Amino acid sequence: MVALATDDSLPAPVVEQTRKGFFKRIFTLRVRLAILVAMLALSAAVLFIPGGPRMLRNGVYSLLPTDPFELTLKGTPFEMGEEHGKARAFAIKLLCDIYLKRIICRNNVVLMKKRSAAAARLFSQINPRWTEEVSGISKTSTVPKEVLMLANSFLDLGFDRFGCRQVVLSKKNDDGKVSLLHSHNLDWNNLGGVGNFLVTIFRTERRPNCFATVHIGFPGMVGALTIINEKGVSLGFNQCGFSDGKSKMPVFIRMREIAETCASFADAREAVLEMPEGMPFFIVLADAKIGEASVFERKAEKVTERPITAGVVAADNTSWHGSPESSCPAEAVARRISNNENSQLSAMKSTLRDSKVLMACNIYSVIFDFSDNAFYL
Repeated sequence: MVALATDDSLPAPVVEQTRKGFFKRIFTLRVRLAILVAMLALSAAVLFIPGGPRMLRNGVYSLLPTDPFELTLKGTPFEMGEEHGKARAFAIKLLCDIYLKRIICRNNVVLMKKRSAAAARLFSQINPRWTEEVSGISKTSTVPKEVLMLANSFLDLGFDRFGCRQVVLSKKNDDGKVSLLHSHNLDWNNLGGVGNFLVTIFRTERRPNCFATVHIGFPGMVGALTIINEKGVSLGFNQCGFSDGKSKMPVFIRMREIAETCASFADAREAVLEMPEGMPFFIVLADAKIGEASVFERKAEKVTERPITAGVVAADNTSWHGSPESSCPAEAVARRISNNENSQLSAMKSTLRDSKVLMACNIYSVIFDFSDNAFYL
């Protein structure tokens, strides 16, 4: 008995012809028209049914892996970097290729090398531990060390700009205990939705001279976008204008340094006021144990402070130092909503999703609730 030849055993041209014939039989003109009509009908239904677009979007997202990646880092800086690079290698390569290479450096190889060299010079001027951590990431992810340095400093070097919103609500409860929530809407380039799936929760364990922290960032970052330490001290970043390229320290990394080493609002406040020149920032600092918070704004070489008043303070990408209370739109919204909500957490969530606060380019919203040992992302 001689077996009939399968597609795999046919010469390549015959296989190609066979496949074309198969698809031609399946996708006849009638079938293609039926598919087109079905797609148009679905589009019309989604468009005209109240809430249809939102229902479709939520349905699609429910099928995708939307849970953020969680990663615990421990050991020496190099060992933390190795674990980071090993766990997030694909995501690091994807982000560097799509965002760093194609957007920040406009797919220009010469520009990429020039800017990576500038980032390497910046790293040579700061604490070597950060180069060690980046080197660990580079080893296990196989992404060049200089490229990762650029990924951690392109804002400081003036190569891009984006915005954020932050809100702090603080109150003293009837039992005398303080309740403080520190929130952050990250408004960035979401890369068509890819950004949502790259958000990473980093946990660092306590080690000599460093407190344990939880911070939110992207694969390949050694710094933090939003961070809180085991003492309840939290920091978040908003951008203020463009850097003049004279940065002496990447702002995200300095924020992580402060969280790792400052046990109180007073200590962290002193560190923020002494932030190196060149950083284009608004930094919100809060201490959940004492209910204190302030917005720090960089103006030229001077750092100004806008303290929390009546339990509310907020920041966007405009300087509100010296302006009347609630001049910041996010702060005005927070005051209005908190006056009408019994729950502090509910008021914060409503504030973050308000149309005057939430931006279309938002990637995540995080709320740190230290008193309940929880955070919401």
